[in-house]
Amino acid sequence: MNAALERIQNTTGIITGQHAGAGSFPTGWETYITALKTTTGRTPLWVGADFGWGEWSESWLQRLADHYRAGGLVAISWHASNPFTGGPDTDLARGSVDELLTDGTKANSRLTAGLAQQAARLLWLQSAGVGTIFRPWHEANGQWAWWENWPPDDYRRLWRYTYQFMTARGLVLAWLFAPNRWYY
Repeated sequence: MNAALERIQNTTGIITGQHAGAGSFPTGWETYITALKTTTGRTPLWVGADFGWGEWSESWLQRLADHYRAGGLVAISWHASNPFTGGPDTDLARGSVDELLTDGTKANSRLTAGLAQQAARLLWLQSAGVGTIFRPWHEANGQWAWWENWPPDDYRRLWRYTYQFMTARGLVLAWLFAPNRWYY
């Protein structure tokens, strides 16, 4: 078991962490993780990153692996491009979940290409011995990404499709469902 999980097993408390950025934000590690350690003398237990933006070099993945080996937790989000339009995650145009999950449609081809790219990165981490928490389709009750605010049955179908896609490739992940908190 990972040292971080052993430390928190059978305890009550709060786990703190920090999002380290994404491949398009190469200074994220220094800006957040290194600066936090310099300021506080401690490294956050939980380090999050996002596979949705930018290029992901092996050095970024290696940083996550090193964090895990040092006893930390690694969580990966994915701001997926819009498979209906080819636009960014914030492009809210979409078709039906049937179109998205039907083999051979343009939307399905784009979705599976994105899933395959993420699977390759997650497999790299898994082969490096990193237990990863995967947080796809997050903040589903928001209104700023194409996968958000869907009817619950459609959203569940997307989640199941993603789970089946990843596990069929041999990935063993901890899956995190993370709704958004509404601000009042």
